[in-house]
Amino acid sequence: GPFYPHSGRVGHRVRIWMTARYNAVKKKVLAMQEALKPGDIVLTQSGLYGVLTSLENTTAHLRLTNGFEIVIDRFSIKEPAAPEAARAAQTVQ
Repeated sequence: GPFYPHSGRVGHRVRIWMTARYNAVKKKVLAMQEALKPGDIVLTQSGLYGVLTSLENTTAHLRLTNGFEIVIDRFSIKEPAAPEAARAAQTVQ
């Protein structure tokens, strides 16, 4: 029969490892999401920095450095901004 490189015991171990890794990342993301609050400076998945002005269940309002406020999917927030980026973004508060 055909050879499947991820079949058998090795494939099973890989799937277990991938599931455990996914769960660890998901737990970290959810913890970060829970800690967010208006006024926090964040980085989005697409590379935008801004100040959170409000948070809802699935959306967030983000004020950009040019003064525009946008509505984004809450889970597109990658992380709180690094200190040097946060200092630059504070000019929009």
